Amino acid sequence: MKYQPLREKLIEEIAQFLIWKIKKTLATAPEYPYQTVFAIRHYREQLLLRVIKAIYSAYRITQDESPDPVKMLCFCLSEEACLEALVQQCAVQILEEDAHWMDDIPPISIEYRD
Repeated sequence: MKYQPLREKLIEEIAQFLIWKIKKTLATAPEYPYQTVFAIRHYREQLLLRVIKAIYSAYRITQDESPDPVKMLCFCLSEEACLEALVQQCAVQILEEDAHWMDDIPPISIEYRD
């Protein structure tokens, strides 16, 4: 199991790349509701998980095998153009699912906080 630390490192690298891509994509989205809502940690985490699940599903369909972190990272990089659209789609889904309370959030500027 000496490869386990490398595997964990690669998984962390995939997550960091996706977090960067999500922030980059959201920076071009309208401030309200996108940037306001996804400045909330809970919704950023939901968005990250949803994007990972979508990538996992797409990878499984195209590769027909169990995901390997190295191959998944390469897949993410090769599909970067589609990744922005995927982030936008996942963000819209989350906003639509929780639309019932979003009218109560004032359109203010919020910095990302962890």
